[in-house]
Amino acid sequence: MSAAAPRITRPGVSVDAQGRWFYGGEEITNTGVLAYFRRNLYRETGGAYYIANQFGELLEHGYLDAVLGFPLGVERADAYAADGNVFLELRLDSGEIWPTPAERAVVYAEDCLGVALPERNLIARLSPLAMAGLADCLAEGPAGYELRLDDAARPARLRAGSADEVRHIYAAP
Repeated sequence: MSAAAPRITRPGVSVDAQGRWFYGGEEITNTGVLAYFRRNLYRETGGAYYIANQFGELLEHGYLDAVLGFPLGVERADAYAADGNVFLELRLDSGEIWPTPAERAVVYAEDCLGVALPERNLIARLSPLAMAGLADCLAEGPAGYELRLDDAARPARLRAGSADEVRHIYAAP
């Protein structure tokens, strides 16, 4: 027996260009609600964002009205070496701890660094504090920015992104 298709809803939730969440035009400030939304946020291949809700047997996808900025943030980032590679341990503003290869980091501008989370088809933006935590190992190499650790066999090259790419990624239909 196959799982039932999720119920589709439009709860009136949106994210502005500064990453603030809104419901019915009012900013959502309840940290528990924000953490729940962020933990359950996904993006379809076509660009639509939804919050996956599970109530017993019922699965619901609540589609966001608009996403104009990064809906998910990184509060802390720590770089570490394992098996000759550089990894990042991210603390997301959803409360999740997310280990990921450092090559998933994307430099959009001097003050904008993101990390791709392909498991949910999202990019999380690093806060200034999270970027400061990587300052000692971030360097400009011949092919762009790299994360270098003394005990890593090779640096992790960071992909360069663009503002147009951010607008394209975060323009929910």
